[in-house]
Amino acid sequence: MQKLRHVKILIIDDDEDIRWSLKEIFSTTPRFEFEVLEADNAKDGVKLFQENFPDLVLLDVNLPDVNGIKILQGIVKKYPGTNIVMISGIARERLLKETKFVGAREFICKPFDHRIVLNTLAKVLDKSPTYMDN
Repeated sequence: MQKLRHVKILIIDDDEDIRWSLKEIFSTTPRFEFEVLEADNAKDGVKLFQENFPDLVLLDVNLPDVNGIKILQGIVKKYPGTNIVMISGIARERLLKETKFVGAREFICKPFDHRIVLNTLAKVLDKSPTYMDN
């Protein structure tokens, strides 16, 4: 049996249901064991990031205190190799391009599709687009 890869992941999203939904999706993967950190605002999210340096950050574009793109810019500027996946209920092409240009690795639209979330995380973590959850 293959050993699970331990991954520290930070979710920054003000919607508790979204954070819960993501954790439920994470619990179904046979490849990763996720240690999940959560923040419901930008200030706490940035603090958790700086204290824990997670392997991956899921960052909402629309937060109540600061725009997620500004957080993305700040983290990428200071820590250029950070794996950040933006999440949003708004799926405009311009927004996707802007977040990728600023430094996001990927973009996931809400509501979440189980396979898309797992495939996106695997792609970012493994640098391989071929993972499919069985």
